[in-house]
Formats: sequence, C-alpha cells, structure tokens
Amino acid sequence: MRELPLLWRSPWPLLWVAVAYSTFSTRDIELGPIPGKFIVAVLALAVWLAYRRDTQIRWRLPIIAVGVLLPVLGLAVALLGAATSDPAQALGLRAAAEEASRFVYILLAVPLLDWARSRGSQRDADRLWLWPIAGLALLTWLLYVAHLGGADFDGSGQVGPLQGDITQDPVSGWFRAFIVTQILFIPGFLLLFARLHVNPRQPVDAALLILLLGAVMISHTRGLWLGLLAGCGTYLMLELARNVRWARRLPVLLIACIGLVGSLVVLSAPTVLGSVDEVARGATSESSSVRLEQVPELLDGFYQNPLVGSGMGAVLPSGYRRSEVVPWSFELAYLQLLFQTGIVGILLLAWLPVVVLRDTVRRILADRAGQAAVAAGIAALIGLLLTYASNPYLVTSAGTLALAISVTMCGSSDSQRAASPSAAQPADKP
Repeated sequence: MRELPLLWRSPWPLLWVAVAYSTFSTRDIELGPIPGKFIVAVLALAVWLAYRRDTQIRWRLPIIAVGVLLPVLGLAVALLGAATSDPAQALGLRAAAEEASRFVYILLAVPLLDWARSRGSQRDADRLWLWPIAGLALLTWLLYVAHLGGADFDGSGQVGPLQGDITQDPVSGWFRAFIVTQILFIPGFLLLFARLHVNPRQPVDAALLILLLGAVMISHTRGLWLGLLAGCGTYLMLELARNVRWARRLPVLLIACIGLVGSLVVLSAPTVLGSVDEVARGATSESSSVRLEQVPELLDGFYQNPLVGSGMGAVLPSGYRRSEVVPWSFELAYLQLLFQTGIVGILLLAWLPVVVLRDTVRRILADRAGQAAVAAGIAALIGLLLTYASNPYLVTSAGTLALAISVTMCGSSDSQRAASPSAAQPADKP
C-alpha cells in the first residue's frame, strides 16, 4: 500500500469523520445538488475498500441490498415515471436522487463491522460512533441551558446550523430541543444500558447514560421514548431468556413478550381508542391524527403500482402533502416505501433486519455471543424498527446510520472474543 497517500493508508480517521458529520449535520453544506455528508460517506467507503480489500463481512449482502439495490430500484422506476409523465414524479429526478442518497449511509455498517472485529476490546469497538452521539446529547443539553439562561429562540426551529424543533412548546410550556439526528440516541443509550447491566461500576458509562437520558427527555419526542422503552424491554427479555434453562425459555419469553406488548398498548391506548376528531382536539395528539390521514392516501398510491411502486421522490397524485419542504416524505415510513418502491422494495428493506435478528438471537440463545453489545444491538434494532413505523426517521442519513450502528453492535463480538482472551470472560467488562 506504499503507493497510496498517507490518508489512504488507514480508513478509520475518515470513517470517524463520516459518522461524526452525519451525527451533527442537520443543515448540510451542498456542493451543487450533492450534500457534503454524502460525499464524505462515499469517500470513507472508497478509502476502506482501497485499504482493506476484504469484504468478507457478516451480512454484507443484505446491507448492500438496502444501501444499493433498494435506491437503484427506486431511481430506475422514477426515471421511467419521469419519461412517461407520471404525476407521481412531478418533482423531477432531483427529488428522487435526494431520497435515494439517504440509503447510502447503511453501507457504513460494512467498515464499522470491520472496525469492530479488528479491535481488542468492546470499548474500542464502540468509541468510533458512541462519542459523536454523546457530543450530540451534550449539544442538546447546551441548548436547554441556554434557554434557562434567557436565550431567545425565535421558534423557527433553526439555531445556527441546527434544524429541528428548538423552541418552547406552546401547549406544555416546556422547552423542546428536538434535532432529527437524535434518532442516534437509541443505539447509544441501549449500549450504555447494557454495559451498566453487566458492570455497574463504570462511572463514565453511568455519566454518559444520564447525559443521553436527559437529552431524550429534553427532545420531547414520543418516537424516541417509545423506541427506548421497546429497546430496554427487549434487552431485559433477552437477558432473562439467556439466564434460564432451555426448557423454560419459551414460556418465559412468551410471558415477557406479552408484558412488553401490553405495556406499549397501555401507553398508546388514549390515542388509539379515540376517534380522529377526538384525537385532533389536543395539539399533542394532532400529529396522531395526521398519521391516520396518511394511511389511506399512501395505500391508494401503492395500489396503483403495487409491484415496484412509483419510484423514489414520488409524491401522491392526489395532491396530499405532509410537508412542503420534503413533499415525498411521510411519517409512516414503511407505507411511504411501499408506495414508492412496492412489494419488491419492502422485501429488500426487510431482508437486512430479518437476517440480522434471526442470526443474532440464535447466537445469543446458544451462548455463542456473550458480550453486552450484541444483546444491545438486537434491542436497538427492535427499538428503531418500532420508531420508524410512525416517524419519518428511516429515510434520513441519521436514520440509516442508526440502522448501520445497530447492525454493527449485533455483529461485533465474534472476532473480539477470539482476539482478546479477556473479552471472553463471563464478566464481559467493556
């Protein structure tokens, strides 16, 4: 590798930059029509390929299916739709390319998995992506402290380079610092939760967990709360199943699943049981009414092209829009992709989480994966999938990066246990 420039001799610095940039970037610097973080992510992938020349990474095919095949399918259908004057492609190919680019960040799971398996300890494996997430949590706290100090946020949702919902809630009166990249709090929180469960005498992990928990509360985002609740419940179920004999695992898991589902139903019952009109009476529940309105609209769009959809960047021909800024985006992400990429696209999307969850749960229950990060990865994946069902996080750079990080956590233990004798000890110290 002597012929390569010094920067290209190691892929890890640029990989860290790509992760950190995607974590903090909400109003990106664009070079023409191309976002800067997209360029950095692609460059990080290219550097890793040039340096490693080793693609024998777990789950690489389903990762490629989501990161390459799915957006290529969506772009091809969009191109055909634009050529035939399909009203669903009224925004043009730039919107299609914008949406398709959001999936490239899942490909970062491949070098992240390589990074994890080359580390000698779990703490080294996680630090590349965990510290940027902790930095985002600290930034959220700083916004809250600035509010307490009398800073005047104009309610536009934009503070410098940050974009989200950074303002005082007119209903509750509480200050809210919501930034779309906070979806990354879910894998970060669950990793720390698992670490402290294994070894509670870790003051740094405890401090980071408190920092993240506070940032989640300051965000006032029900999707994040629901994802963390489901993730923590999933992790505890896995730990319960691992610590009982096989003959008792199925009944225990069944009872735990019923308890988890029951808890989620109780929490959501006030919204679910009310009619659309009743739900829409309060500002807090108005978003639930909007989500319910989207269901028939998206299903009608899906029925027009059920196999391959209407293409990336497609808008509903009925004229319904959730947002004028990104009219191709909807809170119900799975229905959105069903409308835009059809049954084929949804199957490509489902391939990755299904394979990862199947393989990792088998390893967990067979005691072939003893590290806390593996169970936390399963929990994070479940929490993210649940959050994505009713929030527009999935088709964002941070949303697919969070998915990549969760996949990395699920596949991070095997090589480390072989490489480091201490990593195989029952104490599993991070």
